[in-house]
Amino acid sequence: MQLVEQLIAYEEGQLTGDEEVAFFEQLVETGTCWQLQGHYQRVAATLIEAGLIHSPVHTEANASKT
Repeated sequence: MQLVEQLIAYEEGQLTGDEEVAFFEQLVETGTCWQLQGHYQRVAATLIEAGLIHSPVHTEANASKT
C-alpha cells in the first residue's frame, strides 16, 4: 500500500490497532512522520513513550549495547 493510501486509511479509521502501530513505526523509521502535520508527530510520540514503537535514536542506542 502506498503512503497516500495508508494516510487515507488511517484518517478514515480503517486500520486495526496493529496496523496503526505498524504504520506509525514506518513513518518514524523513514522520518516521514516529522514532515507531516502535528497530529502524526503527537501520536508517534505517544506510541514511542508507551514503548509500542521505537525512535530511530532509541533503536540505534540499543543496538550499540549488544
